[in-house]
Parts: sequence; structure tokens; C-alpha cells
Amino acid sequence: MPFIELLILNMVLASGIAALGDVATQHAEIYTKERKKRKNKRGGMREGEEVVTTEELVVLDDNGEAQTVEKGTLGIVMKEGGSSFLVVGTDCYQVTDDEIIEATQKYEPARTGRMMAVAGLVFDPLSFTWYYVLLPLIVPGHVGHLTAHQMTRKILWDTIVYGGVVSSVSITANAALQEPTAKHIKHRFISDFPILYGAACVLSIPADIPVFLLVPAKWQAVSFKVMDAVFMLVVSFVINRKIPEFDKKKLVERKRKTAA
Repeated sequence: MPFIELLILNMVLASGIAALGDVATQHAEIYTKERKKRKNKRGGMREGEEVVTTEELVVLDDNGEAQTVEKGTLGIVMKEGGSSFLVVGTDCYQVTDDEIIEATQKYEPARTGRMMAVAGLVFDPLSFTWYYVLLPLIVPGHVGHLTAHQMTRKILWDTIVYGGVVSSVSITANAALQEPTAKHIKHRFISDFPILYGAACVLSIPADIPVFLLVPAKWQAVSFKVMDAVFMLVVSFVINRKIPEFDKKKLVERKRKTAA
């Protein structure tokens, strides 16, 4: 199969796997929130819980006036005197626990689209180039005739170097699509890289051995799609989890001022 056709095949497979993985992850997250909603009758939202809205939320501000919290807004839940508040930056809104949950548990097609774009247009061309072109140049050797030394070097290069590269690219590309600011990208990278890199290292070693031993270089990127399916579940959860982009100490201080 020609190089371009093989690359396109890899990109299509990667996009499809990313879409399935994100849909599965989102529905698992929604199911978890539904269970939390049922438990809320006893305990309510937790103090300091991080949330992000997946639809518009109409709330009351400090002056009792109705305001709209836009879709995709990051906030943190605060408690005071039996009431719940959603703190967004320097703004504080009084809400009910059910309102917060209803506004943060919807399926997001845009998120799936981001995952497909990152996987198909960024992740997979990088993967294909690494296994088909770069790694064979760094560690030469023919399938079925690799020495123990060559196999060890391939695994180390793939785990330590490529694992770090693919984790970095997945995080920065998705963060740039979420919010193209240096602050947001840096924040997501610092928060997400250790988790993704650890997952990449754990998954790559058992996948590397049979692929490097039995599969020619041009088909290795395709062969790793089974591992990629598991990795994309981790990627989808980690790079889309709710991480506030503001200082929690300031939020606590804002809460105290509001209560006063």
C-alpha cells in the first residue's frame, strides 16, 4: 500500500477510535454524575468541588439579579449556611445543587470533535512517522531478526521518548482547541502531563514487544491501534477533566467576603 494511502488509513482509524473512546468516557462521566445526583438528597455537592457547565445556567448574583453563566464556564462550589454558591473568577452566584448537576452532565459533541481532530490530524501522523520512518532509523533491525539489545533500545526509545512526545502533543493540541492562550495551555500541561506520560509508559511496554517482534515497520502504527483505543480513553478523561484556572485561596477569600 502506498505511503499516502497508508497514512490516510491510519488517520481515519485514529479519528474513529478517538470518537468512540470519548463517547464512552463522556457517558461514563454522566453516569457517575447521575449516581452523585441521587446521593445529593443526603449530602449535596461537596465544598470545593470543581465543575464546568455544558449548557447555559441562569443564576442570581450578589445583588439578587438574574445572570447567565455561559456554557463551558469553569467554577467551584462553595457552601455557606446551608446554601450553595458557584464561584467563577471573582463572581459568586447562589445556586441549588440540582441546578449545578443539571448544567454539568450533558454530552458534548464539540469535545468529541476536538478528540477526533487531535487524534486524526496531529496524533496519528506523528505516530505513523515515528514507527515507519524515525524509529527504524534510530534503531535499525529487521522484524524477526532483532537482537535483545535492539529490542531493548526500541522499547526504551518508544516508551521514554515517544511516550513523552505523544503525551505532550495530545495535551497541548487539545488545550489549544479548548482555549488558545498560553496560560491555559501551560496550566493543562502541568496538570495533565504526569498522568498521561505514566499511562503511556505503562501501556507501551506490553504492546511494544509483540509488535516489534512480528509486525513490519509500515504496519506498526496500525497494529498499535488496540493500545491506542485504551490510551484514548485515558486521554479523553484526563485532558477534559475539570481543573479551575484560578487560585483557590482567592476563591475562599471571596466566599468569606460574600458571607460577611
